[in-house]
Amino acid sequence: MNIRHALLAITITLLSSCNPTGSYNLSVDAGDEYNGKEIIMISRNKLDTIGQATVNNGKAIFRDTITVPMLVQLVPLGSENSFAEAIIEPGDIQVTVEEGATIGLATGTPLNAILAEWIDARKQRNARVEAIDRNSDNAQQTMQEVFNEYKTWTDSLMQANIDNTIGASLFISRVYDLSIEALEDSLERHPILKTYNEITKQYILKKNAAETVEGKPYKDFTIKSVSLSSLMKPGRYTLIDFWASWCGPCRREMPVIKEILDQYGPKGLDVIGVAVLDKPEDTAKAIEELGISWPVMIDAQNIPTDLYGIMGVPSVILVGPDGIIVSRDRHGDELKSIIAEVLK
Repeated sequence: MNIRHALLAITITLLSSCNPTGSYNLSVDAGDEYNGKEIIMISRNKLDTIGQATVNNGKAIFRDTITVPMLVQLVPLGSENSFAEAIIEPGDIQVTVEEGATIGLATGTPLNAILAEWIDARKQRNARVEAIDRNSDNAQQTMQEVFNEYKTWTDSLMQANIDNTIGASLFISRVYDLSIEALEDSLERHPILKTYNEITKQYILKKNAAETVEGKPYKDFTIKSVSLSSLMKPGRYTLIDFWASWCGPCRREMPVIKEILDQYGPKGLDVIGVAVLDKPEDTAKAIEELGISWPVMIDAQNIPTDLYGIMGVPSVILVGPDGIIVSRDRHGDELKSIIAEVLK
């Protein structure tokens, strides 16, 4: 573990243990070309605007008080590109954009010093990856080694700062790969993580996914006054396909589902499609293009994905006549084999 990271983390933890409210003064050196324009400050946690300042004489000034340090983006109003990343915490913070840089650097306070190291490590990783000869025999191996080294370094940084915004921001990028048990353990040992929207959202998704695994009852939901259960026929197996028109793998799955329906429909199997995270008009167009003959619940958006903890589509769930989930997220030949077994 980097000794400097550890010492800074200990200092920050001691300073923040009583949640002292302090004032910060953040000065953004935007340059004269931004004079008269607005810079907005966006929380990386809740993605809400928490401040706005006008650039005068090349600078924008943000002043306020804060209890818990927060990672923010500074973005010119009307732009989609971040001008800089910074951590607002008590003290004087200076944000500058060096010539040729793509993102500004914040200095002046302990956490921003660590953030600068993190940004620099990302730059070094990207530069090393760009320098790899893609045509060389060991290109993939070399690239993997670079990413493994970066992950080891950031793991150390995360552990040393797990109780502040640096560690939490790194933890967010790890949440997806954690089991529900590992995530619950981390939340129990580090309560501050519960204050981050993305972490709590992932926890809810993982919890809902654990409640809808094979052997658990399916969960009903309603879209535009039509419930999933109303489309399910008593005494039959139901294959529920959660998909989207923009999803290539979803489209490639359709011929498999058609084949399954043709073979096992007469033996007691129905198919219901659920279009998620998609525009209704795009779904309707895809239904026609793909020749989908089974009923599709349109404009479901994130209602079923949240309910089932679906992390990606296509997601295919097979429900038995008793309402119990027989198979989840099996595809291709594996799915065919399971259906053949239950309907033999």
